[in-house]
Amino acid sequence: MLTGVAETDLVPRWLPPELRGVTEQVPFPLVLDPAKTTNVHVAFRGEFQLNKSAVTQIRFLGAHWFRCWIDGEFLADGPARFHPSFPEFELREIELASGVHIFSAHVHHEGVTTRLLKGEEIPPFFSATIQTDGQTVPISWRCRRLDAYRQIAPRRSSLLGWSEQCDTRELPREWVYRGYEEDCEWCSPVEVPYDVSEARAVAIPAPSYQVLKQEVPAFAALDGCFSGYGTDVALGFLRRDLHATAEACSGRWWRFDLGRVMLGYLRVRFRAAPGAIIETGAAESLLHGRVFPWCYYSEGPTCFVNRYLATGDEQVVEWHSPMGARFVEVHCQAIDGIQPELNSVEFVERSFLPPSIANEFRCGDDEIQQVWGACVATMRSCAEDTLVDPVRERGQWTGDNMTVGIEVLAATTGELSIIERNARQIAQCAREDGLAAGLCPGTPGYFTSYATYWQSAIWRLLELGGDESLAVDLLPALHRNLRCFDQAFTSKGLCESLGDTFIDWGYTPSTDLPDLATLALLRRATKATIELDRRLESEHLNKSLRLMERIDTFLGEFVSLSPQSLGYHTTALFLAEQLFSSNDKSQAIEYLKSHIRDCFPMNLDAPRLLSPAERGDRFITPYFMHFVLPALIEEGETAFAVDVIRRCWGWSLKQGLTTIPEVFSEAWSHCHPWSCAPAWLLPRYGLGLCPSGVAATFDFRIPLLEIGSASGSVPIPGTRRRVRVEWTIEGDEVNYRIKTPVPLYLRDVSSVMPEPRTMVTTESEWRFPLPKCRPRVSSI
Repeated sequence: MLTGVAETDLVPRWLPPELRGVTEQVPFPLVLDPAKTTNVHVAFRGEFQLNKSAVTQIRFLGAHWFRCWIDGEFLADGPARFHPSFPEFELREIELASGVHIFSAHVHHEGVTTRLLKGEEIPPFFSATIQTDGQTVPISWRCRRLDAYRQIAPRRSSLLGWSEQCDTRELPREWVYRGYEEDCEWCSPVEVPYDVSEARAVAIPAPSYQVLKQEVPAFAALDGCFSGYGTDVALGFLRRDLHATAEACSGRWWRFDLGRVMLGYLRVRFRAAPGAIIETGAAESLLHGRVFPWCYYSEGPTCFVNRYLATGDEQVVEWHSPMGARFVEVHCQAIDGIQPELNSVEFVERSFLPPSIANEFRCGDDEIQQVWGACVATMRSCAEDTLVDPVRERGQWTGDNMTVGIEVLAATTGELSIIERNARQIAQCAREDGLAAGLCPGTPGYFTSYATYWQSAIWRLLELGGDESLAVDLLPALHRNLRCFDQAFTSKGLCESLGDTFIDWGYTPSTDLPDLATLALLRRATKATIELDRRLESEHLNKSLRLMERIDTFLGEFVSLSPQSLGYHTTALFLAEQLFSSNDKSQAIEYLKSHIRDCFPMNLDAPRLLSPAERGDRFITPYFMHFVLPALIEEGETAFAVDVIRRCWGWSLKQGLTTIPEVFSEAWSHCHPWSCAPAWLLPRYGLGLCPSGVAATFDFRIPLLEIGSASGSVPIPGTRRRVRVEWTIEGDEVNYRIKTPVPLYLRDVSSVMPEPRTMVTTESEWRFPLPKCRPRVSSI
């Protein structure tokens, strides 16, 4: 049972389109290897027969990482992360001919809790059903433990699972194909007491796989020990001399640059002596020109090296579970004078976002265009079943998904399902008192600020075309979360007993003032809840209104303080919430601009944010710009905002990075979803259309002109269609053109259109004078 939340409040009432009309409760036969230990690999073969050719529906789930094949053809991998009390199965539909077929699965039971799953609570299992014409097809199951994978291996980190150490000579060959003949090591699986009979389908699109073939460079000799099991694999990998002479050669090595950080599988075709060791090391950056197979800030030792022992024949080695990397090194041992040969290398990128998102925005400023491209490439690299840091931890953080993630996906693809699924899991993993989770479902974490982001996000999803049933289902959990804040709100602000907050890296809370930044976020969340209560006719509306009144009364005592007293973060959030008077607003804007100009990388002589332990008042981060830049743009500071994007995000690209780092520093993660605010700011403000929250209606504003010109497409909320936009500056006029596949309304908030509300049926074009100022558009 879910702790602290009534189960009936959170039972999902949704299904993806392909399952509409199909029963939600699916009986699953559970099968597994009897051994209940950690880091165990198990192979499953399920034989079934079809009496006729048919479209076959396959539903499957396993713990903790699995890959599946039908008759040797790759089918899927997974699972999508889930709370142990709320399992969700994968679903695929394929057309199969009549006759006997083999459904194969390689399942890795990690047995430890990671950022993805609570591995210590989920038993080792694999579960599947096959249906045709609504009828379940019997499956004859066999399984065997893959002892070729050593149980005693280093973990990739305390946040992730295990590195792979496999003697490929001990693997059953071609066992995923129909013609394979089982030996005595295959046995009948047993059932486990883990109830997934009410599992629901994963309501997100299936991932896409892009095979990136790597050019194999000429080999280089290496010298150093290929040590046995039980040693420090990563240290041995790094200690080898990659500039060995022919006389001192103990093997060969190759290095590959994938072009950007990405999550996926390395696939290597090679030939080496029987028992020769081949190791693959992965990293997001090079250190002194070499792959550095460790990762900073991972809460303990790390090892991003996989090791395999060769069969002696030409063979293919492929990572079983994905890793994030930009650079990969392959080291292969020579034995008895037999040198290894590397025939081909591929990296199979796994992402839930399509490559086409890179084509949805163009502008006349080359530097800004490069930033846009890097930001959308970063989001593609971070898009797993949720938005993650693809290298360090792959954790589902509320701060990543419920802030920047919502806006980027809405402005680029319009596909919000992974955010909606995340929103449900945040409720499922709420603290006992109802506080929404800041990190879940693997290793849960709680932050008051992140709980407010989730509260605000449910309304924002609805504004951007999300499913209203999400808000209906989560409304009780939303009010439990808000009640936590209400009960912790005193005459001195929020009680510390409510929990820790996180505003930004480098953020230093005032010792003289209450936690005004979190209260500003709470105000935003309460305002969003009031909108939901009104729309859904909630009985809790009056409670929300009373809390809003308390917050405004409390914050009213501080809004007249100088921006210097409030500090950068609180000032920015107060400005976004429109809490300042006209005079105070002007001071706040100038203070924010001055602060940003004085921080690195706007000021290259300013101190750098080198670690999570750093605190100070001269730091800015790409994450918090998600809050600051829209507030400034709404006040007409578009030229300043474009300059910040060009100089700050452009600094990252000038360092040779191709994805956006977690902070403006190369010492941190080189690929992070919360750093990609330009991916939504540029199309949202640069094309002039913003979803209004009203069906088939966009707010039109004068586009962000400091980028010269722009073209692109904007997703139409609630549909899979897009409206095309293009504008140019011709003399002292703006020529604005729009093309839509469905009738739309434009609500003119810039007061430059002929009518305040204009209907566009197919194509329209307007000319209006270059503006001297920008009107503000209010939003939650």
